Amino acid sequence: MFVKVENLANSQIIQQVNGFADITVKGTVEDYVPDPAQPGAVMVGIFRENNLSCVIPYTFAEMDGNRFTVTFKDVPAGGLYTLRTKYSPFDSLDCDLNGEVIHHIGVGDIWVIAGQSNAVGYGKTPVVNVPDPRVRLFSLRGFWRDGTVPLHDDFTTEGFLTGCSPFVSFANELVDALNYPIGLIQTAWGGTPIEAWAKGQGLYNRMMECIQKAGGKVKGIAWHQGCSDADSEKADKYLERFTQFVKDVRADLNDPDLPFVTCQLNKFVALYDGEADHCFGKVKDAQRRAAHEIPNVFVTVSHDLPLVDFVHNNGVANEELGHRMGWSALEGVYGKKYLGHAPEASKLVYSGKTLTITFDHVYMWFMQRWAPAKYFDLVLEDDAGELTAVNAKCVKNQWIVEMDREVEGKLLCSYAPWRLNNGLMPYDFATGMPPLSFYRMEVACE
Repeated sequence: MFVKVENLANSQIIQQVNGFADITVKGTVEDYVPDPAQPGAVMVGIFRENNLSCVIPYTFAEMDGNRFTVTFKDVPAGGLYTLRTKYSPFDSLDCDLNGEVIHHIGVGDIWVIAGQSNAVGYGKTPVVNVPDPRVRLFSLRGFWRDGTVPLHDDFTTEGFLTGCSPFVSFANELVDALNYPIGLIQTAWGGTPIEAWAKGQGLYNRMMECIQKAGGKVKGIAWHQGCSDADSEKADKYLERFTQFVKDVRADLNDPDLPFVTCQLNKFVALYDGEADHCFGKVKDAQRRAAHEIPNVFVTVSHDLPLVDFVHNNGVANEELGHRMGWSALEGVYGKKYLGHAPEASKLVYSGKTLTITFDHVYMWFMQRWAPAKYFDLVLEDDAGELTAVNAKCVKNQWIVEMDREVEGKLLCSYAPWRLNNGLMPYDFATGMPPLSFYRMEVACE
């Protein structure tokens, strides 16, 4: 006789709700020979993996011929756990045979990785990217495993050898703060515009299929995408399409408040192209606005981080971006006291030649050290054309900028909008994060 579990797998994470999860265990007794006089029984228990202490004592399952089912209510968030099965031909605890053991299972939160190549993880420079043992992955190959890189391991279909991504350090941040396992579901795909993720399209359908195969319940979506929408045909519709994507995912998962943790685009190192730069700025601004216009959407910043090629984050950048997205989730989704928001411009006014920008979410002060005005990466435009920032300084949570001439008509201000920014802009001394990019924000005359 041998007990076989059908519906749980090694390394599987079960989504918790309010600190607990119900776990149903189903399976069969192989080589079972019915004996009305001695029907036998299956027992199932759950134990802590680190010390074998008992979480759920051995419990008799309900039998239906050679099939068994048992449901454990309110299994506490935690793990990793080991699930053990036994069979007793005499329906007695005194005589039993060991059955299948399911290793490395946990009760925690599951996050879906979606987006394009930087979510896949194309960073190939060396980095310390070691997952906590409680980070587990449901891979594109359709099984649960440990959370070691590369997280995207379907080389035959992606077409590129992938490296590190932001989501090991993202998951590590959550594990450290929450003290329970984190499961990741990898669904990202390189080079994909957001319309490829629309409901009914192949990537959307595959994402939903992966979620169902991994248990059907998730905590949130970690989204990193947008480069493929930074053109004249798509940029103006990015916010509309992202809003619809969020709405459809929430409806199909029956969770109207499902969180989305996102980031603005990083740099794109290419020859100057004015139209493409403006489209890049529009997408970055749409990503910023999404966090204001869609409830439970959170955005962080990446445009100060280094690249490995013309567009992909390198290993160090992925490590840092994962921390930032983790901080954003811990503050926004979990309500933890983390400094999870990047600075964001909240008030822009000018008087004469002086522009003053006030930022929210500056937890200490802007670090500048007398950097030249060009490193503030501001683009200033009025009815007469462009203005130049000739001097700039930081005063706590404000930038005070001196322009080269008086404003004529309407003044518009953009910050780090172009594909190739200098990456040396002032940052909050508490978090190391520069402000979120914005595009053509109107400046009030004071």
